[in-house]
Amino acid sequence: FKYRYKAESIDPLAQYVFEPCTGKIVALRFNNAFVEEVQAGQECGVILDRTNFYAESGGQIYDQGFLVKVNDESSEFNVSLVYNRGGYVLHIGVVEGTLRVGDEVHCHMDVVRRQLTMKNHSATHALNHSLLKVLGQDTDQRGS
Repeated sequence: FKYRYKAESIDPLAQYVFEPCTGKIVALRFNNAFVEEVQAGQECGVILDRTNFYAESGGQIYDQGFLVKVNDESSEFNVSLVYNRGGYVLHIGVVEGTLRVGDEVHCHMDVVRRQLTMKNHSATHALNHSLLKVLGQDTDQRGS
């Protein structure tokens, strides 16, 4: 789901539009243990059944943003890191309010950051391709 986006028009300068996403909390990780609930001020990990956040996986950097509990906007989770762990997208951040396994949350990734990151990531590939063409096979891409 995290890759579902499209250009707002066929104009080459059009911005990408990212679909909204609501997910259910399937696991919470706090102090190296799975827990049923996390409370305000706790830094923890959240795994959802679906997400639109990009998880870092060796190339493009992760998304940031926040999750807001459905029907309780006072319960928010500020997402600072997103990783792929064992095939699961793990959102890491700090809780404001209370979150429980089974809660539904609206996923709000930082769209401006994502767009800039996508452009930077694509530019890195273009630069590496150009370096390979100019300098030959002795060059090697070490990151993106």
